[in-house]
Amino acid sequence: MTIHTIITGNDLELSDLPAQYGAFVPQTDLGRWSCDPLEADEPSDEIVMVTPRRLLRLAIAAADAGARFSREGLNLDPVAWMIAPRQLFDGRSAMDACQDLDHFHRSVVLHGLNIGLDASPSDIDELLELDADDIRDRVFASGDDLPEGVERLPLKGVHLNKSPMLSPIATLRGPDAERWGIDLAACHANHAKLLAAGDALRDKVREVFTQEPRDWADPELSLYGGFLPDADKARLATVRNAGPDSIARLHGSFADPRYDELLFRYRARHYPDTLDEDERARWQDFVAGKLRYDNGLSTMTLDAYREHVAALATRERDPDKLRVLAQLAAWPSESGLERLLRG
Repeated sequence: MTIHTIITGNDLELSDLPAQYGAFVPQTDLGRWSCDPLEADEPSDEIVMVTPRRLLRLAIAAADAGARFSREGLNLDPVAWMIAPRQLFDGRSAMDACQDLDHFHRSVVLHGLNIGLDASPSDIDELLELDADDIRDRVFASGDDLPEGVERLPLKGVHLNKSPMLSPIATLRGPDAERWGIDLAACHANHAKLLAAGDALRDKVREVFTQEPRDWADPELSLYGGFLPDADKARLATVRNAGPDSIARLHGSFADPRYDELLFRYRARHYPDTLDEDERARWQDFVAGKLRYDNGLSTMTLDAYREHVAALATRERDPDKLRVLAQLAAWPSESGLERLLRG
């Protein structure tokens, strides 16, 4: 079977298309669209009924594909893109699917944002379909607490003045993305779906990450929470010079309550033996919260740590580095962190 590519004027065998187009045209039967448009019409040709509106959508989809390929300098045929089955359209071709409004919108977004040549429509459907309470459960629950077969949703809070920082996508070069296993086409496709969801998704995610109001922000994150009162400045030096026998007596001496909380954490980190039973339980709850939830007080949760180490191990081939990664994977258990979370 021969397909005449109108844009290039070349005759290409179907078996040659994957190599010619970087495998963006699946090697599969093109069905009704395998006919040659340069041949004369035949009585046996299938008649397709279409309204002017639906025909206009096809014209725009094809024009968008051609303009996008030209804009990016891609040696690809928009007709071939239009007639081949696409994951983006649930296995249908753009010629069939883009007559429908929803699929037409997908095509416009795909080419308008230059995001790959295909995309999975289900990549982030759960994020779009679940309500805020269900998303919150899937984001903040420990991996051990989720039902079998259910995974945490990949939502990450980004905090000002704290890692991880964000940078423009242009700073990620192709070789770097390949080395780190980042599928840029999939990222762009997901970004397009998020944009298409609009304000409804924004408001839902905002609700997920909205915490109960507190009298004061966490003192470790309160960079702009106000200056230290003059009366408390001298007490800081007293804390630094205090030993384990006297430091506990300083609690409650600060005019600013943020510094009483910081003093408690300072004692827990440097003088844990000065904590009584209630304080020890309070400290364990604080540490467990940092390990379970993305609350801005740690670089990553324990689940995120495990996922990061596992991802590194799948890409690493050096035996020495794999041994180090194995030790890192065992660290949560050997250090007692997992017992802390279970307790």
